[in-house]
Amino acid sequence: MCWAYWGSTCYYSSSSYQLTQSVQVTNCGSYFVWYLHTLSNICYSSWCVEPTPEWYFYVAPAQIGEDLPEQCTTYTDLASSGRKISDPGGQACDYNSYSASPVWYRIEDGYDIATKSTGEHGNHCGSAINGWYAGTVPAPYETETGPMCWSYWGSTCYNVPNYCLTQSVQVTNCGSYLVWRLQTLTSSAGGQVCSSGWCVEPTPAWYFYGSS
Repeated sequence: MCWAYWGSTCYYSSSSYQLTQSVQVTNCGSYFVWYLHTLSNICYSSWCVEPTPEWYFYVAPAQIGEDLPEQCTTYTDLASSGRKISDPGGQACDYNSYSASPVWYRIEDGYDIATKSTGEHGNHCGSAINGWYAGTVPAPYETETGPMCWSYWGSTCYNVPNYCLTQSVQVTNCGSYLVWRLQTLTSSAGGQVCSSGWCVEPTPAWYFYGSS
Protein backbone atom coordinates (compact mmCIF):
# COMPACT_ATOMS: atom_id res chain seq x y z
CA MET A 1 0.00 0.00 0.00
CA CYS A 2 1.62 3.24 -1.16
CA TRP A 3 0.82 6.72 0.09
CA ALA A 4 1.01 9.72 -2.22
CA TYR A 5 2.58 12.66 -0.39
CA TRP A 6 5.19 15.38 -0.61
CA GLY A 7 6.06 15.03 -4.27
CA SER A 8 6.05 11.24 -4.33
CA THR A 9 3.47 8.62 -5.35
CA CYS A 10 4.97 6.22 -2.80
CA TYR A 11 6.45 8.44 -0.09
CA TYR A 12 9.66 7.39 1.65
CA SER A 13 12.03 9.66 3.55
CA SER A 14 13.76 7.44 6.09
CA SER A 15 13.41 4.13 7.85
CA SER A 16 11.52 5.91 10.60
CA TYR A 17 9.06 7.58 8.25
CA GLN A 18 8.21 5.12 5.50
CA LEU A 19 4.66 5.23 4.14
CA THR A 20 4.67 1.83 2.47
CA GLN A 21 2.69 -1.11 3.84
CA SER A 22 1.87 -4.65 2.83
CA VAL A 23 -1.86 -5.40 2.66
CA GLN A 24 -3.93 -8.37 1.55
CA VAL A 25 -6.83 -8.41 -0.94
CA THR A 26 -9.19 -11.28 -1.80
CA ASN A 27 -11.33 -11.48 -4.97
CA CYS A 28 -14.69 -12.97 -3.93
CA GLY A 29 -15.98 -13.36 -7.49
CA SER A 30 -18.13 -10.22 -7.60
CA TYR A 31 -16.48 -8.01 -4.95
CA PHE A 32 -13.19 -7.56 -3.05
CA VAL A 33 -12.33 -7.61 0.64
CA TRP A 34 -9.20 -5.82 1.88
CA TYR A 35 -7.11 -6.53 4.99
CA LEU A 36 -6.03 -2.99 5.92
CA HIS A 37 -4.53 -1.11 8.83
CA THR A 38 -4.15 2.60 9.38
CA LEU A 39 -0.88 4.52 9.33
CA SER A 40 0.44 4.63 12.89
CA ASN A 41 0.48 8.09 14.48
CA ILE A 42 0.05 9.85 11.14
CA CYS A 43 -2.98 12.09 10.70
CA TYR A 44 -4.50 13.46 7.51
CA SER A 45 -4.01 10.05 5.92
CA SER A 46 -6.74 7.92 4.37
CA TRP A 47 -7.32 5.24 1.74
CA CYS A 48 -8.51 6.35 -1.70
CA VAL A 49 -11.18 4.46 -3.64
CA GLU A 50 -12.30 4.26 -7.27
CA PRO A 51 -15.13 2.50 -9.16
CA THR A 52 -14.46 -1.23 -9.42
CA PRO A 53 -13.58 -2.25 -13.01
CA GLU A 54 -15.86 -5.02 -14.29
CA TRP A 55 -12.97 -6.97 -15.78
CA TYR A 56 -11.69 -7.76 -12.27
CA PHE A 57 -14.32 -10.51 -12.15
CA TYR A 58 -13.90 -11.89 -15.65
CA VAL A 59 -13.75 -15.67 -15.91
CA ALA A 60 -11.15 -16.86 -18.42
CA PRO A 61 -12.52 -19.05 -21.23
CA ALA A 62 -12.09 -22.78 -21.00
CA GLN A 63 -9.41 -24.23 -23.23
CA ILE A 64 -10.72 -24.44 -26.78
CA GLY A 65 -11.52 -27.98 -27.83
CA GLU A 66 -11.49 -29.46 -24.32
CA ASP A 67 -14.09 -27.91 -22.00
CA LEU A 68 -16.20 -25.66 -24.19
CA PRO A 69 -19.58 -26.89 -25.45
CA GLU A 70 -19.43 -27.83 -29.13
CA GLN A 71 -21.59 -24.88 -30.20
CA CYS A 72 -18.97 -22.48 -28.81
CA THR A 73 -16.67 -23.41 -31.71
CA THR A 74 -19.14 -24.33 -34.48
CA TYR A 75 -21.37 -21.25 -34.54
CA THR A 76 -22.28 -19.01 -37.49
CA ASP A 77 -21.46 -15.29 -37.24
CA LEU A 78 -24.40 -12.88 -37.22
CA ALA A 79 -23.72 -9.23 -38.04
CA SER A 80 -24.86 -6.64 -35.50
CA SER A 81 -25.00 -3.87 -38.10
CA GLY A 82 -28.49 -2.50 -38.72
CA ARG A 83 -30.14 -4.41 -35.86
CA LYS A 84 -29.07 -2.43 -32.79
CA ILE A 85 -31.83 -1.20 -30.48
CA SER A 86 -30.74 2.35 -31.31
CA ASP A 87 -31.33 1.75 -35.04
CA PRO A 88 -34.66 2.95 -36.48
CA GLY A 89 -37.27 0.56 -37.82
CA GLY A 90 -37.39 -0.55 -41.43
CA GLN A 91 -38.29 -3.39 -43.77
CA ALA A 92 -35.45 -5.82 -42.95
CA CYS A 93 -36.66 -9.41 -42.70
CA ASP A 94 -34.51 -12.14 -41.18
CA TYR A 95 -36.74 -14.77 -42.77
CA ASN A 96 -35.29 -13.87 -46.17
CA SER A 97 -31.66 -14.18 -45.02
CA TYR A 98 -31.46 -16.80 -42.26
CA SER A 99 -32.57 -20.36 -41.61
CA ALA A 100 -36.12 -21.26 -40.59
CA SER A 101 -34.54 -24.15 -38.67
CA PRO A 102 -32.55 -23.49 -35.46
CA VAL A 103 -28.89 -22.51 -35.98
CA TRP A 104 -26.24 -21.49 -33.42
CA TYR A 105 -25.18 -17.86 -33.95
CA ARG A 106 -22.60 -15.59 -32.34
CA ILE A 107 -23.41 -11.88 -32.65
CA GLU A 108 -20.46 -9.84 -33.94
CA ASP A 109 -18.72 -6.76 -32.53
CA GLY A 110 -19.46 -7.23 -28.81
CA TYR A 111 -23.25 -7.42 -29.13
CA ASP A 112 -25.85 -9.99 -28.10
CA ILE A 113 -29.57 -10.48 -28.49
CA ALA A 114 -31.38 -7.72 -26.62
CA THR A 115 -32.82 -8.62 -23.23
CA LYS A 116 -35.33 -5.81 -23.14
CA SER A 117 -38.23 -4.84 -25.36
CA THR A 118 -38.07 -1.96 -27.81
CA GLY A 119 -41.59 -0.97 -26.71
CA GLU A 120 -45.13 -2.02 -27.44
CA HIS A 121 -45.03 -1.08 -31.10
CA GLY A 122 -41.61 -2.37 -32.15
CA ASN A 123 -40.31 -0.49 -35.19
CA HIS A 124 -36.65 -0.44 -34.19
CA CYS A 125 -33.59 -2.50 -35.10
CA GLY A 126 -34.16 -2.11 -38.84
CA SER A 127 -37.48 -3.98 -38.79
CA ALA A 128 -41.11 -3.51 -37.80
CA ILE A 129 -41.37 -6.61 -35.56
CA ASN A 130 -38.52 -6.73 -33.04
CA GLY A 131 -37.26 -9.93 -31.38
CA TRP A 132 -35.79 -9.87 -27.85
CA TYR A 133 -34.87 -12.51 -25.26
CA ALA A 134 -37.09 -12.64 -22.17
CA GLY A 135 -35.31 -15.52 -20.43
CA THR A 136 -32.31 -16.02 -18.16
CA VAL A 137 -28.73 -15.57 -19.34
CA PRO A 138 -26.76 -18.67 -18.26
CA ALA A 139 -23.69 -18.75 -16.04
CA PRO A 140 -20.33 -19.37 -17.76
CA TYR A 141 -20.22 -22.71 -19.65
CA GLU A 142 -23.91 -23.41 -19.12
CA THR A 143 -26.93 -23.35 -21.45
CA GLU A 144 -30.42 -21.97 -20.79
CA THR A 145 -33.69 -22.19 -22.74
CA GLY A 146 -35.99 -19.18 -22.65
CA PRO A 147 -38.65 -17.29 -24.59
CA MET A 148 -37.92 -15.05 -27.56
CA CYS A 149 -40.61 -12.37 -27.56
CA TRP A 150 -41.51 -10.04 -30.40
CA SER A 151 -42.56 -6.41 -29.90
CA TYR A 152 -45.39 -5.53 -32.26
CA TRP A 153 -48.85 -4.04 -32.54
CA GLY A 154 -49.27 -2.77 -28.99
CA SER A 155 -47.55 -5.69 -27.23
CA THR A 156 -44.02 -6.40 -26.04
CA CYS A 157 -44.68 -10.14 -26.51
CA TYR A 158 -47.22 -10.30 -29.31
CA ASN A 159 -49.67 -13.21 -29.22
CA VAL A 160 -53.05 -13.54 -30.92
CA PRO A 161 -54.91 -16.69 -32.05
CA ASN A 162 -53.17 -18.44 -34.98
CA TYR A 163 -50.45 -15.83 -34.97
CA CYS A 164 -48.26 -16.51 -31.96
CA LEU A 165 -44.93 -14.70 -32.10
CA THR A 166 -43.31 -16.40 -29.10
CA GLN A 167 -40.49 -18.93 -29.55
CA SER A 168 -38.22 -20.92 -27.27
CA VAL A 169 -34.53 -20.36 -27.96
CA GLN A 170 -31.31 -21.60 -26.39
CA VAL A 171 -28.31 -19.56 -25.30
CA THR A 172 -24.90 -20.87 -24.20
CA ASN A 173 -22.37 -18.86 -22.21
CA CYS A 174 -18.94 -19.69 -23.67
CA GLY A 175 -17.01 -17.83 -20.95
CA SER A 176 -16.29 -14.63 -22.86
CA TYR A 177 -19.12 -14.58 -25.41
CA LEU A 178 -22.61 -16.04 -25.92
CA VAL A 179 -23.97 -18.19 -28.72
CA TRP A 180 -27.66 -18.29 -29.57
CA ARG A 181 -29.70 -21.09 -31.17
CA LEU A 182 -32.10 -19.01 -33.21
CA GLN A 183 -34.60 -19.54 -35.98
CA THR A 184 -36.43 -16.99 -38.07
CA LEU A 185 -39.96 -16.00 -37.20
CA THR A 186 -42.90 -17.94 -38.60
CA SER A 187 -46.54 -17.70 -37.61
CA SER A 188 -48.22 -20.54 -35.73
CA ALA A 189 -49.88 -21.36 -39.04
CA GLY A 190 -46.44 -21.95 -40.56
CA GLY A 191 -46.12 -18.86 -42.74
CA GLN A 192 -43.24 -16.41 -42.86
CA VAL A 193 -43.50 -13.17 -40.90
CA CYS A 194 -41.92 -10.04 -42.37
CA SER A 195 -40.64 -7.51 -41.56
CA SER A 196 -39.20 -9.16 -38.45
CA GLY A 197 -35.68 -9.22 -37.06
CA TRP A 198 -33.65 -9.91 -33.91
CA CYS A 199 -32.58 -6.86 -31.92
CA VAL A 200 -29.12 -6.63 -30.36
CA GLU A 201 -27.52 -4.62 -27.57
CA PRO A 202 -23.94 -4.30 -26.21
CA THR A 203 -22.96 -7.39 -24.23
CA PRO A 204 -22.84 -6.64 -20.46
CA ALA A 205 -19.54 -7.71 -18.88
CA TRP A 206 -21.35 -9.23 -15.88
CA TYR A 207 -22.57 -12.10 -18.07
CA PHE A 208 -19.12 -13.61 -17.60
CA TYR A 209 -18.64 -13.06 -13.87
CA GLY A 210 -18.04 -16.07 -11.68
CA SER A 211 -15.55 -17.82 -9.49
CA SER A 212 -12.46 -19.09 -11.25
